[in-house]
Amino acid sequence: MTLKSGASSQPGGQSVIQRGGLTWTASDNGKELTWDEAREFCRGLEQEGRRPWRLPTVRELASLFDRQQTAGIRAIETRGAVSRYPIRMDPAFEPSQVWYWSGEAVEPNRARNYDFFTGVSGSFLRSFKKASGAFCVRRSEAQR
Repeated sequence: MTLKSGASSQPGGQSVIQRGGLTWTASDNGKELTWDEAREFCRGLEQEGRRPWRLPTVRELASLFDRQQTAGIRAIETRGAVSRYPIRMDPAFEPSQVWYWSGEAVEPNRARNYDFFTGVSGSFLRSFKKASGAFCVRRSEAQR
């Protein structure tokens, strides 16, 4: 496994990054997800008795935004036109989407997300899927 700078490998092959008392997955889930799918993805990462993974808060997601860096480009087709969006994130991470779900539900059918093109949080319908992904976090072992 090739790791980006700042990442380390954990048992089970999951590449992780330590930031601000949290352990982050170095790569996202790899495909578009609804909010419920994103929550289940993170919950499913619990391995070997380690602390369970969860979706980050909007504030935690915002800590990864870096207007000066580009960790990737995401092409999104809308009404037949394709737009390309730089994903402005610490390049130690491996994103595949522009928008990332937080664990914060704001209404029965909406949840907060973070836009790594603009650096702004908002909310989408929980069923929204286009260009939406999940990074997962847990408290670092040293923080327990």
